[in-house]
Amino acid sequence: MSERARYTQIYAYGTATNDNAALSLAEARTEAGAGYLYIEKLSLSCYKAASGGGGICELRDTSGNTIFTWSVDGVQGFPSLDFGPYGYRVEKQYAGLDIVLSGANEQASVAVMLKAHTEPK
Repeated sequence: MSERARYTQIYAYGTATNDNAALSLAEARTEAGAGYLYIEKLSLSCYKAASGGGGICELRDTSGNTIFTWSVDGVQGFPSLDFGPYGYRVEKQYAGLDIVLSGANEQASVAVMLKAHTEPK
């Protein structure tokens, strides 16, 4: 039997807008304690552009470290980040993920979908 059966699977989605310029996506918590969070797939779509120029959307861990950045000055869908079944490990233990909008007079509106897992400690 695969070790993956022991992993806690995380599916999260949500929106971030000018009103709430941040979105918490996932907490790396397992029943038996905290482990590392691994991002398998992340899809992001900008359905309302930032105004005033310089709008960015960042994927950050809850310690504030930027993992990926998108320009959101225009309405568009972005290619999905696909890190495969093993995923991209968020470097800090006990970290979660946030989507943060910044850099414009009026922030963009984005929709996000995440598939991730945690490994037991």
